Amino acid sequence: MKNLITAKDNNVGKSTIVELLLWTLGCELQFDSKWTNRDCTALVYFSIGDFDYSIRRYKNQISIRADNGERIDFPKITGEFSQWFAEKVGFKALLPSRTQQLETPPPAYFFLPFYIDQKKSWLRAWDGFENLGQYDNWKSSIIKYHVGLLTPEYFNIEKDRHDKKGEQKYLQDDIKKIDVTLDIVGKYIPQISDAITTDKKKFENMTEEIREDLTSLSIQQEASLNELARLQGEYAYQMHQQSVSSSIIKELDKDYLFSVENIEGDLIDCPICGTTHDNSVYSKASILADKQEAENQLNQIISNVNSLAAKIEKTNFNIADIRDRIAIINEKYVIEDENQKTIVLSEIIENIAGKSIEFKVKETRNTKVIEENELKNQLSSLKKAQKDILKEIDEEAIMVDFNNFFNEYIKFLGADDINASEITSPLSYNKVSKEGGAAENVRAMLAYYLTVYNLIVNYGQDIKAPLIIDTPNQHEQSNTNYEKIIQLLLDKYPKNNQIFLCAMENSQIDKYKTDANIIVLDANKILQQQLYNTVRAEFNFFDTGADELLR
Repeated sequence: MKNLITAKDNNVGKSTIVELLLWTLGCELQFDSKWTNRDCTALVYFSIGDFDYSIRRYKNQISIRADNGERIDFPKITGEFSQWFAEKVGFKALLPSRTQQLETPPPAYFFLPFYIDQKKSWLRAWDGFENLGQYDNWKSSIIKYHVGLLTPEYFNIEKDRHDKKGEQKYLQDDIKKIDVTLDIVGKYIPQISDAITTDKKKFENMTEEIREDLTSLSIQQEASLNELARLQGEYAYQMHQQSVSSSIIKELDKDYLFSVENIEGDLIDCPICGTTHDNSVYSKASILADKQEAENQLNQIISNVNSLAAKIEKTNFNIADIRDRIAIINEKYVIEDENQKTIVLSEIIENIAGKSIEFKVKETRNTKVIEENELKNQLSSLKKAQKDILKEIDEEAIMVDFNNFFNEYIKFLGADDINASEITSPLSYNKVSKEGGAAENVRAMLAYYLTVYNLIVNYGQDIKAPLIIDTPNQHEQSNTNYEKIIQLLLDKYPKNNQIFLCAMENSQIDKYKTDANIIVLDANKILQQQLYNTVRAEFNFFDTGADELLR
């Protein structure tokens, strides 16, 4: 189905219509101040397969109604709404968040290959929306998923791998703490003959009263040593966390100073990935908020360190007190080993207590090492399963189709100066923007997007959205070249798939108008006063299910 949004003049709202459409569906776009100051609410009707929905967005609040009248409200775009939308369109890609949690990305990552915006997409592919920098290194995974190089099964396994890596890290941290504990206990265990600590006859000469006293002291010392080891391990961990938090605060200080003193304007383009990042007052304030949160966390860690230091000091005092009480008994009782070496009772007690703690800790460590090894084996199996899935994908066929489509479209558009040999896969998107002159580059970018769209139709596993092309007549295309662009869309666009085209009125689009749904805009733009009651009734029906107009 062809759709055309056209007008005789510029600046009447052609781009705004498609931007509002995508914004309502959960994408972030850069509206001018005229729109942001209006504080608008938008309502869109759409279908996914055989099911019809209506969606309303106000700021970041989303509400959905299905045909059966069921309504679902979402307070924000990320999280539950992103998962709901992804489930409906079959979008199975997952990305790691800044906190390294694997999650379903917002709808923008689904719509990226289906939208060529007027401002940025003709210069850089996969850059049609705002706030895409919330994920690091996302382009490879998203592009591969859309064109069929990664499958839903791959990401299902990736989720299992991610969860098990988290469990593995938790176990590794525990093992490190246990190793610290063993080092500490080892310093407190006297090195004496094992026979002394295991031969019960050595204790038969002690009176019942002394035996009871020694048992009590042994238990107390074992408990104190165990507590000391635990505290020392936790103290070492908290000191490490303090160092990490201090580093984060220093980096945030640098980020804030750089954003204030070195960057002019509210936007900054990353020279590495090409992503446009927000540098507004709000963004700068968020850096200060992150710093405040980090400082609060650091203060809590310092408080924990001080508390642990106090507890360690108290425990050491208790151990010293126990040893003093043992020393009193040692003045009366000593034991000789098989080499006639004199061993005081305190050393025997400390050895028994230390060995007991060491045995228990090593037993716990061995259990955790076994668990970690099992996780390693599971992770290895999951990695192999992913490789097996990738082997089943006909990557060669996808690449052959990419090159065939792209070269055919480049030739069709007469973009002879484009070096197509440098653009050999969907991941060559950066090279597309570097080839040819400005006008030819626009046609090359269209060829790339249309190629990707055909790959999605042939190999993608989720719902196919309409392709939205905002004003392809960029950089003053000649009449002949503009006619080729329109003819390409008519001849090469996959049949039975929707397309939205925003274009100025001229003779070159006359062929496209045939059988197209046409929206003509004029100086009244898209907020037309005479339609207010009609539109208000639509919003009222969405909110209440009532047909009557709000008065």
